[in-house]
Amino acid sequence: MKELPRRLFHICWGLIIPAAGLLAPYDIFFITLVIITAIAIIIDLLRLKSEKLNTLFIRAVGPLLRPAEVRRFNGSTYLLIASTIVFFLFGKFIAATALIFLAIGDPFAGMVGTKWGRIKIKQKSLEGSTAFLITAFAASTLISSITHIPLLFIAVGALCAAIVELLSLSINDNLTIPLISGGVIWGLAYLFPC
Repeated sequence: MKELPRRLFHICWGLIIPAAGLLAPYDIFFITLVIITAIAIIIDLLRLKSEKLNTLFIRAVGPLLRPAEVRRFNGSTYLLIASTIVFFLFGKFIAATALIFLAIGDPFAGMVGTKWGRIKIKQKSLEGSTAFLITAFAASTLISSITHIPLLFIAVGALCAAIVELLSLSINDNLTIPLISGGVIWGLAYLFPC
């Protein structure tokens, strides 16, 4: 139950960015995203340099933080950095899809892995990563008609995102999942244009 507020926040915040990217005028959206990302980076840098600011920050958003995020960038900052990069590099359709993988798949992987995870790989479970794959693919197929990304590309991207989540790379997965899965979809679209 302790992780529930964080997971709900992850889903909501994680879906707001791709939704805004798809619905708002791109120029206005991207400039706003860059500004918000810069502000988040500055806040994290300032609070990590000042114990007093960090204490205030923890009081304000403590239930949404993991213990490790008290002394390093928080997951939302990594999400904003990844969002800025994927929208810049891959365009709004691929970026939105890669971010939806993260927004939906990661919380479900955590919930399923915590409750039913038996087959452990590093700190993750095969059951949780399977839940990631299924939910990420299902959510992304709902917007495939908007993005015009072929379902095969979405399936491969979701699989790559689930593998990245399972591998627990040393870099925050809010950064790695969208970058790698978005890069894979972009590569497929480049190699096999529709």
